[in-house]
Amino acid sequence: MNDVGLWRQEGPKAFLAFLASATGEDHDAAVYDTKLEFDPSSEAAVRYVASVAMTKACQGSEVFYEPMPEDGSVIPYNEMPEDPRINAFYQERLAKENSVDFYIPDSTAYSDSAIRAITYRRILADDMTEKELKEVERASEAAKRSDSKYMLLHYYLPLAFAFVSLILIICKLSH
Repeated sequence: MNDVGLWRQEGPKAFLAFLASATGEDHDAAVYDTKLEFDPSSEAAVRYVASVAMTKACQGSEVFYEPMPEDGSVIPYNEMPEDPRINAFYQERLAKENSVDFYIPDSTAYSDSAIRAITYRRILADDMTEKELKEVERASEAAKRSDSKYMLLHYYLPLAFAFVSLILIICKLSH
């Protein structure tokens, strides 16, 4: 799925923001999950890592495709980075790995954000185009008409029939 609209949806948009600002264990959790070290200041890198993470979180039921940037902003996590920004994250993670027997970053925030990305798939009104807003408005009006018709046929009409029947029964009994 290579859809620009995907990144305007509530969950994926928040996931991109999370990955772009992730540091420390949050960044490490993303790296260990995707097996990719990335530059969080590169929008293309963050989108690629997000698409890999979301595809993995879907467990094969959905594939999110985003092309891998060719500018070196995404590399395999065990490869020595040349980019100074990526190298800073790499060295920080390496120091943590070397300071303990087995380094496992807290992935709670990362996991929650990835799950929200595949769960909350609506586009907020602020991110909609004029065409999308008109379509939502048209669908809303159609839903209101449908609700009114349903209420008339399934509530008011039977209620009126019951009321008229009650009046007729009372009239019959009073004569």
